[in-house]
Amino acid sequence: MPQLPGFCSPSGAVRSAAVDASRSINLYLEEVPNQRGAYVLYGMPGLRPWLQLPSAPVRGLYETTTARTFAVTSTSLYELFSGGTFLARGTVHTGTAPVFLTDNGTHLVLSVDGLGYSYALATDTLTALPLTGPQTFGRVAYLDQRILTNEPGTSRFWYSELGDATTWPPLNFYAVEGRADPLVTLFVDHREIFLAGTQTMEMWVPTGDALAPYARSSSVFIEQGIAAPASVVAANNTFYFLGGSARGQGPIWRLEGYTPRRVSTSAVETAMGTMPTVGDAVAFSASWGGHSWVGWYFPTGNQTWLFDTNLESWTELADLEEDGSLHAFRSYTHAYSAGEHVWGSRASGDVYLWDDRWYRYGTDPIYRARITPHVRQDQQPVRYAAFELVMQAGVGLDGGVVPGADPQVMLAWSDDGGEAWSYPLWRSAGPLGRRERRVVWRRLGRAPTTRAFKVAMTDPVPTAWLGASVEVASG
Repeated sequence: MPQLPGFCSPSGAVRSAAVDASRSINLYLEEVPNQRGAYVLYGMPGLRPWLQLPSAPVRGLYETTTARTFAVTSTSLYELFSGGTFLARGTVHTGTAPVFLTDNGTHLVLSVDGLGYSYALATDTLTALPLTGPQTFGRVAYLDQRILTNEPGTSRFWYSELGDATTWPPLNFYAVEGRADPLVTLFVDHREIFLAGTQTMEMWVPTGDALAPYARSSSVFIEQGIAAPASVVAANNTFYFLGGSARGQGPIWRLEGYTPRRVSTSAVETAMGTMPTVGDAVAFSASWGGHSWVGWYFPTGNQTWLFDTNLESWTELADLEEDGSLHAFRSYTHAYSAGEHVWGSRASGDVYLWDDRWYRYGTDPIYRARITPHVRQDQQPVRYAAFELVMQAGVGLDGGVVPGADPQVMLAWSDDGGEAWSYPLWRSAGPLGRRERRVVWRRLGRAPTTRAFKVAMTDPVPTAWLGASVEVASG
C-alpha cells in the first residue's frame, strides 16, 4: 500500500485548508533516530493531578533562585511543596489576569493587576510595595541586584535600590526615547534590557555607575514591537514574541542576534487574524524530552499554539469538552520545580504534574488527532480502497479497564477541503500485547477530486503514529 506523504508533519502548514488541511492536535513531532528524514507523532504528556488550591484560577507559577515554588491564584499567594501540599502565604489583589514574578534571592516580587508586592523569603511576609516609584507595575525582571519594571500607560521603566526589592526612590526611572509609540513591556535577556513598544524595541545596558545604572544602546534599535505584554518568553538562549509594528500585528518572531526572524506560519497567523484581539496573548515555555517548546495561549481566541524550537514545527494544544468541541489548553502557567514540570489550571485551582505515563489531562481524556494533507490525482475522481494507520499497536490497558482495554482509533474524511467530515469509522488498535494488529479501513468510497483524512484517539494509552498508507484506484 503506497505511503501517504506528509502524514507525520507539523500543524498549520498553509493559510487555506483547501490547499492543505494539515493539523496536529495534542501530538508532537520527533525525528526517528538513525533514519534521516523519518518522523513520528507522539502524544503530548498528560497532566497528572497533584494538588488543588482553594481559589481559582492559577495565574502565576514560579520557582525562586532559592528553589522554592509559589503559585498565585485569583486572591492568594501559595507556596507549594514536593509532597503535594501547600501553605497560604498572603492575599493579593483579586483578579484573573496573568501575574508576573521574579526574585533577587531575598524577596519574591509580584506584579498583580498593576500592583507590586514583595514577599520576604526569610520571614514569609507578603507586603505591598510603596507607590513612591511606579504608580502601576508591569512586567518585573531582575538584573544586577535590582528589580526592574515598566510602568503601564507611560514611557517609563523603573529600578529598585541596589540589593533591595522593597525600596523604589521617586527618581529611579528612565524613559524610552527612540520612538513615541507606547511602552508595552520590558524583558531582560543576556543582561540586556529590551524595552518594547507597540511598534519598536530599544535596548538598554548596565553601565556600572551607581548613580546612572543603565544607558540606551545607540547601536540596537529594532523596528518591531510587541502586541501583548505577556506574549514574550525566553527559550533556547533567546526570546520569542508576538510582534507589532506600524504595519500591523504579528507574526511571532524569534530574536536572532538583534534581528527578528519570523517563526509563525501563514496558518498560525490566519488563526490569529480571526480572533477579536491578540492583545491578551500569554506566552509560556517548557523543555522536556529533548524538546524546547514555546507556546501562546489566546484567551479571546480560545486557542493554544505550541512551537518546537528545535524542529521548528507547530502543533495545537486543546482540551476536549463534553459536547465534543475543542477549547484552548487548560494551562498557561508553568514552573520547573524539583525535577517536575508543574502546570496550573487557567479555570480552576488544580495544579498538575507533566507525566508522559499519564494519558489524560487531569481526569479528562486527551483528544489526539492528525488531519492529513489532501490526496489528489490530477483533480480526477479517486476511489479509495483502503487507509492504514501505521502505529504502535497492542498497548491496551491491563485488567480490562474501560476505556483503554481495547483502544479505538477513529477515521473520518473530507472531500470538500476540510469543511465537512464523514461519519466516523472505528478500528481497534489492539488489546495489550497484540503488537501485530494492523489498523486498516477498507471500502472508503469515491472522492470527486480531493480528500483529506482525519485520525483520532481518546483512549488513555501511549500514542506513537509512524505514518499512513492509502490505496487508491482511478474512477
